[in-house]
Amino acid sequence: MTLQEFRSRPDLVEYASTIFSQKKFKLLVEALNDSHPKNFRSTRVGLPESDHALLLGRIFGYDECINTLLSAATVTPIIDQILTPTFAPIAEDGAESE
Repeated sequence: MTLQEFRSRPDLVEYASTIFSQKKFKLLVEALNDSHPKNFRSTRVGLPESDHALLLGRIFGYDECINTLLSAATVTPIIDQILTPTFAPIAEDGAESE
């Protein structure tokens, strides 16, 4: 099951929301945020660019992981139809004009 499939089921999202509202889970998320690599950046001058790139990758991955976990409590319906842009001008009332 993908995250999108999980989030398209209101029963699972409600379950995740219930868990996420519990005090112990909130403490877990707080501990994860306190242990975030961005809180322990090296400010040493002269580090190779590869070390900086590695650190930025870890920060991005850590953010991505926490945000993905927390998004499980948000309903997102699966869209079956692909929308095609029309590039038509939009009127002031929000309707497309021709």
